[in-house]
Amino acid sequence: MESHLHLLSVLTSSFLFRGLNSQQLQELAQKTRFYTYRPGQILIEEDVTNDKVILIVDGLVKIYRITPEGKEIFLAFEKNNDYIGVMDLDDQPGSATIEALKTTKVLVFYKKDLNTLLKQYPHLWERMYKIILAKFEDMKHFHSIRLGNDLYERTHLLLQYLSEHSDNKTVILSQETLASIVGATRPRVTETLHALQKAGKIQISSKKIVLLS
Repeated sequence: MESHLHLLSVLTSSFLFRGLNSQQLQELAQKTRFYTYRPGQILIEEDVTNDKVILIVDGLVKIYRITPEGKEIFLAFEKNNDYIGVMDLDDQPGSATIEALKTTKVLVFYKKDLNTLLKQYPHLWERMYKIILAKFEDMKHFHSIRLGNDLYERTHLLLQYLSEHSDNKTVILSQETLASIVGATRPRVTETLHALQKAGKIQISSKKIVLLS
């Protein structure tokens, strides 16, 4: 079980709550909880009412939507110190599904408590807007990776990004998930990974990809 001091440390260092005094942080800490999600577990589900805002303490998640035909449309990743669930602060259905890609530790706030805090301290809205705008930029970034390069470059750029937020530059990601993100079939992604390995850019082992360059 996480200690109260650790919880306060996370809140103090977080972008949104940095600068709140000790009493304000203590009050906020009483309304938050740590949770751990295993790979494949869903943090927020598309079209299901979501009453939470989540701060990723340690881990990696992917954000995607499912088309009426059942196809997965990748939108973005979220990593350490990122907030999820902030695109709509009302208790509305989730606009996308958020799934853990690795063991992910988070801090959960209820939206009603966060809205109360924002009303009490309006200056926090400026930080909230910056968080929301950064998410739009991330989505644009991944969109440009997907559209602006051939499959070889798309795959390499994506793996480079993921390796920056993984232990020892080791990416643990299924080829099915990789294929859905870069917009290709599984066989083509497998072929591309072998080409990257032959070029000395990656090393492939059992369900792991290590970035070499």
